[in-house]
Amino acid sequence: MNWRQKPSRQSGDSGSGTHRNDIELSEAALDKMTQQIPLRRFAEDREVAEVVCWVAQSGYMTGAVVPVDGGLLSSFGVV
Repeated sequence: MNWRQKPSRQSGDSGSGTHRNDIELSEAALDKMTQQIPLRRFAEDREVAEVVCWVAQSGYMTGAVVPVDGGLLSSFGVV
């Protein structure tokens, strides 16, 4: 069975998260979380959206997962 009868593109982003005001966390908890991110802050929604739009506009990219994590993944030596 050939599942690839029609061209298909699947790509995505792997974000570390954005700060949401509707989730109550103490300042200490927020600080501990952001200290693990090399950029020392959460992503803004706009920043994640920019990457998603860029991936969606790329006509030749497929099967890629783009880390949008402020350098978190690379700090573990994974990328």
